[in-house]
Order: sequence, then C-alpha cells, then structure tokens
Amino acid sequence: MKHTSEVQDRVALLEAVIWAIEHNTELTELAYQASDIEDLDQQLLKKYGFGLEQCNMIRSMSAQRLTQKNRLAIRKELAEAQEHLSQTCRSKQPSS
Repeated sequence: MKHTSEVQDRVALLEAVIWAIEHNTELTELAYQASDIEDLDQQLLKKYGFGLEQCNMIRSMSAQRLTQKNRLAIRKELAEAQEHLSQTCRSKQPSS
C-alpha cells in the first residue's frame, strides 16, 4: 500500500491535470503569452497556486489526455486516491 504522502502527491498532480483539461483554452492562451517555459511556470505558480511538479505535469500533457476515455480514467484514479486518503484519515482517528 502506498504511503499517505505519495497518495497526496498523486492527488495534487491529478487535480492539476483535471484543471488543465477543464481550462485548456485558458492554459493555451497562458502558454501562448509566456515568453518561455519558466515564464509559463511562474504564471501557473502565481496565478493558480500550482507547485512545480504540478506545473511540470501540466506542461507535459499531451492531446491524448483530452480524450473522453482518458478524462474518465483520470477522474476515476483521482476519486480512488481521495478515497484512500479519506480512509487513512478515518483509521487514524481515535475511537470514541
């Protein structure tokens, strides 16, 4: 079983991917206006609060991730990771 921090990291990355999918027009405009990759990262960091790993994931996305099948798979993986975190948190709570 994965450690909680690994699952939390994965959730953050998947959330960034879903954001990029849902805001692809905005992301395209932001990338078009950026002077270089570092500028794009800085805009994503400043404007949306993403971390560097999330920025890397967003930048490395291909058109393949935009297909319905892949969007559904990403959402399913995110839900499973969030459920894992939720169960982990519940199991760590003291019993009444």
